[in-house]
Amino acid sequence: MREETSGRGEGGDRLRELEKRVSELESVERKMRLAEETLQVSEKKYRTIFLNTGTATILIEEDTTIAMVNAEFEKLSGFSRGEVEGKKSWQVFIAPEDLGFMLEYHRLRRSGEERAPRNYECRLIDKSGGVRTCAMTVAMIPGTAQSVASLMDITERIRAGEALRESEERYRLLVETMNEGLGIQDAHGVITYVNPRICEMMGYPREEIMGKPTIELLEERYRPLWQAQMEKKGGDRYEPYEVAWKDRSGQPIHTIVSPKPLFDAKGNFSGSFAVFTDISGRKKAEKALALSEEKFSKAFRSSPVAVTITTIGEGRFIDVNESFQKITGWERGEIIDHTVADLRIWPDAEYRVDLVGRLRAQGSLHNIEVQFRVRSGEMRTGIYSAELIDLQGTGCLISVFADVTEQRRLERELVNISERERRKIGQDLHDDLQQHLIGIEALSALLGRRLARGSRGTGQLAREIGELIREAVEKTRRLARGLCPVYLDENGLVAALGELAASVSGAFSIECVFAHDEDVAITDNTTAVNLFHITQEAVGNAVRHGRARRVEVRLARAGDDIVIEVSDDGCGFDPRTVSAGGMGLGIMRHRARTIGGGFDILPREGGGTVLRCTLRQKS
Repeated sequence: MREETSGRGEGGDRLRELEKRVSELESVERKMRLAEETLQVSEKKYRTIFLNTGTATILIEEDTTIAMVNAEFEKLSGFSRGEVEGKKSWQVFIAPEDLGFMLEYHRLRRSGEERAPRNYECRLIDKSGGVRTCAMTVAMIPGTAQSVASLMDITERIRAGEALRESEERYRLLVETMNEGLGIQDAHGVITYVNPRICEMMGYPREEIMGKPTIELLEERYRPLWQAQMEKKGGDRYEPYEVAWKDRSGQPIHTIVSPKPLFDAKGNFSGSFAVFTDISGRKKAEKALALSEEKFSKAFRSSPVAVTITTIGEGRFIDVNESFQKITGWERGEIIDHTVADLRIWPDAEYRVDLVGRLRAQGSLHNIEVQFRVRSGEMRTGIYSAELIDLQGTGCLISVFADVTEQRRLERELVNISERERRKIGQDLHDDLQQHLIGIEALSALLGRRLARGSRGTGQLAREIGELIREAVEKTRRLARGLCPVYLDENGLVAALGELAASVSGAFSIECVFAHDEDVAITDNTTAVNLFHITQEAVGNAVRHGRARRVEVRLARAGDDIVIEVSDDGCGFDPRTVSAGGMGLGIMRHRARTIGGGFDILPREGGGTVLRCTLRQKS
């Protein structure tokens, strides 16, 4: 019984002890729950502060991983929170030049040493690759291996500071290096600053000028004027005036003084500064300019080529040299103050309008071929260059041209002689040697037939001789056609161009077509031959260099002009890329110029090249 009672007593004690323990655990649980709720509220509050602070802020783990970023860091870096948190190390955002010392600071903070600075500057690289300079503050979170860093973008502030320093330096350099003298005096007329130019003008070192009364450096007769200027004290308008100074050797220096008053923060007159222009230097410049004008005038007058100065608007002559008078036959008195229209210099009014239009568009013209009329009414050929100039506010042009009429006549004569020789050789081949070979071919055929009745081998040999002679006849025919491609008494330029198109199509397996207007007629054989060779060269260029698959040749009339145009669908052609050693383009231009034609190379719409030769026909 006692044992049972004792057991029940012990059991009750244990129960009460367990109940007490449960009560304590429940109390602890309530406290922990309360602490957890408090921690959550605190974490939420600090997270809200972290995320919404006006400064870019990041939370950094010991391994340099960024654990958390706020919205300002997203703006600064250009990366979203999802792209950074737990994925990127802060090292990827730092310029390589700054990475070394920042890694050392990171290590020192976590080793317990206090040598790592809390505040310093670094360069951050944003998502676009831009570099931003930031003021960085870093601190460890107590009891953890984490640190929190805030970054303030000071790029613009640094740039503004640099710009201000650069501006101050520029103005200092401007003052120190300006060609004019600059000086400052106080309200009592005592010099407080001079720039190096003043020292140079006066012959004094700066320390001997500073602190002197300005009036002591003036010549006696100019001192009352200076005193009157000082008495204005900013009340009246300051105007530039002339004074003379005494330099260290006692010699006068005449200057133009341009003064401005100075005022303190309260608006009281505190002195003045002035810019001093040395008139003697300007007079030297004026003398040098007069000498330069004299040199230009001599070169202008004695130039072996014609030089004129005319107004742009109406083409009124302002000046001409003697060469212009000799070339045109007009006297100076008949030229000056007259217009180019009065003297009928150009073929027609539109001719000058076109030249001036090109000059305005390009700014200058260089070595273009023009037609001009002399006093007798004869039209001559010149090489013309022009530049736009301004004379006392009037737009003018200075023109230079040389008379190349005789040179062009000799060039045409050389071409004519060359073509005549080519025709003669071609005709000789066709009429003499070719006929001779044909006769031999016929006799060889007759011999072959007769020998065939006898020895079999002898007949075969005769046939081989005949075959060789037939090949020689064909080669002679091709050679004659190449030397003289256009026979006006046979089929003319149109037929020759048609044969050329057909030959190119067959030889290169491309499409080469020729079209022409019915009313196009060229009766001059030299002109026709040159047009043929220009076309032949252009077609060859399109096939060989342009790798064209289709070439179109067109001979047409455009008003009073005859135009021959070669267009292709090749890879295109830029005449500026042609090497200096290339002869084809130069020969085509020369041929066009020889027959009085224009020559242009243009890009073709859709790809390829257009070569155009324009021949102006006389009515």
